[in-house]
Amino acid sequence: MQGRDAGQGGQAWPLPGLAGLRDRAMLLLAAAGLREAEILRLDAQHLVPSAAGLVLRLARPGAGPDAVAREVALPFAPPGRPCAVRAVEAWRRAAGLRVGPVFCKVSRAGRAEEGRRLAAGALRGIMRRRGAG
Repeated sequence: MQGRDAGQGGQAWPLPGLAGLRDRAMLLLAAAGLREAEILRLDAQHLVPSAAGLVLRLARPGAGPDAVAREVALPFAPPGRPCAVRAVEAWRRAAGLRVGPVFCKVSRAGRAEEGRRLAAGALRGIMRRRGAG
């Protein structure tokens, strides 16, 4: 995203449909400095709401689901600015996700496939499709 707002690129914000909500949340997390692997490994238990926004308890690669490598505090963005915290919550609410992977596949019918974690490289594909890369 190199200096560009995640909302700039090939498509206008907000992105349409459930996949659009998921993609927007992922792109905003990447713009906040998270690596693709960290985003794809996020499980619901790694998200801790706070008064200031959201704390992400990032999992250690190859470790158990409760192993935490680091915590990242994501503050709410000022009004009128793209907000990763609100985007993640909007995606999870619309998808009905309470447990398991935060970012899962969306079927052609437009339904979240709960428990089906996105594969490595998914964020790069989203960036390419959405014109954010």
